[in-house]
Amino acid sequence: MQRCESVSEEFPAGYDPEAFERIKALLEKSAFVRHCGFLLEVLEAGRCELRLPLEEVHANAYGTLHGGLVAAMVDTVSGVAAWTLAEPGERVSTVELKVNFIASVPTMEGELRAAGVVLHRGRTTAVVEADVNDADGRRVARALGTFIYLARSREGSRG
Repeated sequence: MQRCESVSEEFPAGYDPEAFERIKALLEKSAFVRHCGFLLEVLEAGRCELRLPLEEVHANAYGTLHGGLVAAMVDTVSGVAAWTLAEPGERVSTVELKVNFIASVPTMEGELRAAGVVLHRGRTTAVVEADVNDADGRRVARALGTFIYLARSREGSRG
C-alpha cells in the first residue's frame, strides 16, 4: 500500500487516530485485497481512495475489465470509508450495494482509481457513494452502498 493520509482534526469525538494505522495494517493482511491488487492511496475520516494497476488477470472473457472486480473495488473502498467512522470496537458490514457500470475498460493497461465518501453516518448504518475512474479520469462506474455498524465479534472483527 502506498501512502496513508489522515487529518486528525476530522476524527469524530472519542475516535482513536491510531485506528487509521490499524485499518491500513488490516487491509495489508487481507488476502482478498492483495489478490485483487487494491492499493490504499488516501484514508481520511469518512473517505477512502484505492488504486488498482490493471493486469490481464482482471479481464473477462471478452478482454475487457470484469465487472465483478469493479464491484469488489467499490465494496472495498466504500466499506473502508464507512469503517473510518466506526466507534472503537465496531466492525462494518455491507448491507446493500448498487453499482452502475457507465463505461467499459477495453484494455488491461493503466489503472483504476476508486473513491468512496460517506454521505451519512447514522446510529447503526452509513450510506456511502463511490466512483471508479480509469487512468484518463473517465468515470467507469458509480456505486451507492449501505453499511451496518456491528459490535465487535470475538472472531473476524474488522473494527
